[in-house]
Amino acid sequence: MRAVYAILLCVSLCPFLGARADVIFSGSVSTSAPGATPCSNSGSASGSLAQGCSSTGPVVTSTTSVSGSGNAFSGSMSAISDVTGGMFGTGSADGTIDLMLNETYVMTGGTGTTTVAFKFNGITTTASEGCSFTFNGTTIPGCLPPAETYTETVEYGTPFTVGLSLQIIANSTDGNPIRGNFSYDFNNAGLQVAPTPEPSSILLLMPGLAGVMFAAKSRLRTRLG
Repeated sequence: MRAVYAILLCVSLCPFLGARADVIFSGSVSTSAPGATPCSNSGSASGSLAQGCSSTGPVVTSTTSVSGSGNAFSGSMSAISDVTGGMFGTGSADGTIDLMLNETYVMTGGTGTTTVAFKFNGITTTASEGCSFTFNGTTIPGCLPPAETYTETVEYGTPFTVGLSLQIIANSTDGNPIRGNFSYDFNNAGLQVAPTPEPSSILLLMPGLAGVMFAAKSRLRTRLG
């Protein structure tokens, strides 16, 4: 009986104990050209996202694409838009991509304090870029291209939170490609995501877990009876 309960408990809780928030990407693309069907797309996804649009008319071709991939430790994103074959204002290509990360980390494998590094890199670009970085709820300046490294002293075994918001907007109208790239790197030796689930997740889980255990107990009684 106890073994059955232990298995049920692990099946119910283990996914939550190993869970962590994903990096969320959201993006939108749109194109238009004289004599062509306009194109537009938008969406969001965790971990990775890729979208593109193209409109080709008798004279003008407009294209745009956005993409991004990442996890709690590193990632990159890019956007490019271009309008070719026409005069200024005869077509448009717009691409936007956003990244949101809000994660809890903890240093393991040591005692006392150590220094962690958070690196940002925005490659030379013609697109508009935005960046916001928070550490334990406090906004940290310096999250701007072309490159920046922020360091902070943390205690081993003490969780700390990081929030990151990135955006690239690439809007083209006159034949000059507009492009932008952004990357981040939180890789540090011994850095691990804290596996503790949110309290709300545990509270939501308990009623369902109680019901599963009650049903299992009733079935065992029926078989034994």
